[in-house]
Amino acid sequence: MPASRSSPCYPDDIDIEISPDDIRVDVYHASGPGGQGASTPPTPAVRVTHFPSGIVVTCQNERSQIQNKAACMQILKARLYEIELEKRAEALDEIRGPKTTIGFGNQIRSYVLYPYQMVKDLRTGVETSNVEAVLDDGDLAPFVIGYHRWATGNADAETPSLHKPPGLCGDGLKPQQGGFVSRANPAQGWFCPANR
Repeated sequence: MPASRSSPCYPDDIDIEISPDDIRVDVYHASGPGGQGASTPPTPAVRVTHFPSGIVVTCQNERSQIQNKAACMQILKARLYEIELEKRAEALDEIRGPKTTIGFGNQIRSYVLYPYQMVKDLRTGVETSNVEAVLDDGDLAPFVIGYHRWATGNADAETPSLHKPPGLCGDGLKPQQGGFVSRANPAQGWFCPANR
């Protein structure tokens, strides 16, 4: 089953309710054309002001005040709907984190296979020369831990690497696949995942 990113579920239908106390309806007569249109009655234009958002909508397209008011209310609801969509998009962007463009220089990890072998996380600085463990076995634990420390602002903590020490781990166990040492502070000793 493929992994999926979870995000808050918002209903697809956004119900826009406009209280009569939140709007002001102004009616005025729009000036009509001269010449042949001089004998036609002037068009009653309607201006609706929505106080909470400050949106002002004017309509004078229709021949009656009722139709112009209905058109204004539809336009006002559409604008309030767009504002609600923007708020939801901003909330989702805050949850997801910053987005960058896909292009050269924006990659998360770099893989060097020739002339030397190295995998390096460019955000956190975690790197390893054990490329087989990362590519073949999918051993990304040091990169995940390094990213977590970087994202939480604890970047000064021990940053793991996949370099395996010769010999024994701290408890006398032989190093296992996935054991790593801190390149930031090698004096702290080796970390062996079996000792957690």
